[in-house]
Amino acid sequence: MSALPEPKRQEQSPNEQVEPLVEVIDEVRKDAARDPGTYARETIVPEGGE
Repeated sequence: MSALPEPKRQEQSPNEQVEPLVEVIDEVRKDAARDPGTYARETIVPEGGE
């Protein structure tokens, strides 16, 4: 049986991984500020959470 080759890993700096998430969070906050009622209805809250 032949061994499978190791998958190639891309080296990324932590900033490259975090930046898009920061942008998404900012956009969600802006959307929530514009229309808090819709945001509240569409947000899933875990059972027992607030």
